[in-house]
Amino acid sequence: MGKQKVYSEFPFIRNFVNSYPKTNVPGEDSIQELKLWSDINAYIFRANIHLDISVSEFGMFVQQEEYYKFWWKKSCDGECNIEFNNNNFPDIERLTDENDLCSSVYLTTKSDEICKKAEDSFGVIILNSSHTKSTNKIFQVYLESVKKGNHSHQDWRFLAKLKHPCNSLAIVDNYILKNETVIRENLIPILDQLLPSSLEIDFHLSVFSMNEFNNDRYFRLVQSELQRLRPNLTCKITLHQIRNSEFHDRCLMTNYLLCDSGSGFDLFVNRKAIHQTIVLGLFPFSANNMNPDQTVTYEDLKLALKKMKNNAAQNPNFRNYWGDNVNRLLN
Repeated sequence: MGKQKVYSEFPFIRNFVNSYPKTNVPGEDSIQELKLWSDINAYIFRANIHLDISVSEFGMFVQQEEYYKFWWKKSCDGECNIEFNNNNFPDIERLTDENDLCSSVYLTTKSDEICKKAEDSFGVIILNSSHTKSTNKIFQVYLESVKKGNHSHQDWRFLAKLKHPCNSLAIVDNYILKNETVIRENLIPILDQLLPSSLEIDFHLSVFSMNEFNNDRYFRLVQSELQRLRPNLTCKITLHQIRNSEFHDRCLMTNYLLCDSGSGFDLFVNRKAIHQTIVLGLFPFSANNMNPDQTVTYEDLKLALKKMKNNAAQNPNFRNYWGDNVNRLLN
């Protein structure tokens, strides 16, 4: 089972442990507070945590406090991983465009303003002691039932519930590049709900489709539409043409999210759903129903798309991609 890399300042952990709800009177607020604490705790206990202290410093807490002893035991048993990066710990105020840093989660005691600036600049998820309530969506599972016709939905605006800091996205659907109508009524609206307004780094987008699409024209269409919708976002776009039926599922992934549409992402025509389906969205490494399958699904999909990206060809005799063929998500 894969583990998400998390860089955590040790003072965040200390503050978190000490914030355990101590009320004895159950009520709406206290129950929600306890649930959020439990979600974060479960996430810490299954992540690949990098701390900004030394192993000897951590050992003192293991000897003195039961929580850290229990956490260390889980690490020794392989349920999670604890590493010590006191000499090489990333500062969220000085992040860089490294694949490792751009796909990690950060736990910090820094202010909301500093956290938001880093999220908005690099498309990474950051939690701090006062910021956790607004980022609890990473612990949720989202199910949206879409009925055929226009009785429940007319477009992809419901995906706004899943919007989160991100810096890369890949979507695989055999028919998402079927024609210009599908692109305008589905692919572009999906991206409009999920892509950030701007980043300090390039946003990477990869679209995988089996259809014999009108490659050059459709690439220019996607490029121009994204420039119109996100004038302040530099986007590296690649359209990949799959020449076999290796993929039957229709999935979308970012550096944090996994989203599946049972009937595909070419769902709407003329503001009507052409099928009845369920759209599932979750953050596989942190969702509170977390099980090995959802992390394996995410990692397997990433590996398969990485293989296609690396095998992409562009020469006078054969061409199966259009664009930059770069995506940090698939490196």
